[in-house]
Amino acid sequence: DYMKKHLDLKDLPMTKTHSYQEDPVKKNRIESWLFESKEFRRIRLTYLDAGKKTQVFNSVWYPRYSYDAPPLGIDFISFGEKNVLCVMDLQPLVQDADYLEKYIDPLIPMRSKYEALCGRMTERFYDEKEFFSSQLLFGRFDNPAPVKEFLFPAMCEYVEYYVKMMKEQTPNEDPAFMAKIEQLHEKYDQYSAEKDPAAALFAANWGHDWAESFVYDFLFDKAEVPEGGSKFIKPGPK
Repeated sequence: DYMKKHLDLKDLPMTKTHSYQEDPVKKNRIESWLFESKEFRRIRLTYLDAGKKTQVFNSVWYPRYSYDAPPLGIDFISFGEKNVLCVMDLQPLVQDADYLEKYIDPLIPMRSKYEALCGRMTERFYDEKEFFSSQLLFGRFDNPAPVKEFLFPAMCEYVEYYVKMMKEQTPNEDPAFMAKIEQLHEKYDQYSAEKDPAAALFAANWGHDWAESFVYDFLFDKAEVPEGGSKFIKPGPK
């Protein structure tokens, strides 16, 4: 409802195979939605439902190339009620001091209100110094109570700030500027596709070929499959 009220959303086309899949045996399912608006060239939302054992919500909001603002990344993951993980960030396209001061520093007073979400990621999958900010919201919990207590209010505050900030931006339609931002989006997608551990979960449920297509043709559609193949998507036995 918030997105519909505050953004002039339009559906973007997507293939049927990427929009919905269900495992006929396990009954696990994954569903995605894709939108654009005046400020955003692509807003993707993906929900994976594997019953009580695994629940995943992931979303990335990409500004249009006429803006150098960070994409918004959201990950909420539950491996049962005793392992709940959340990650939310305005993901800087560059780590320049002026850029961070403009886009990331305004998050400081918001983040400081949510001590439970001021954790740091491990370096097992991602490097915090690339496409992550110092105001990243990160929390890991052993029960679902913090979802309503901390996570939902923090998400609402970050999203509301982000949308308001984007609407106040002045687009720069200089071709050289837009080409540079497009390259940074491509770099962001390549990094994200190669680092995303969820790819292994997709492959386990729906096979190597679908998982690879889903990650590289849909989730991060500006990325290209590495020459040696995906780190997390291994072909099945011949």
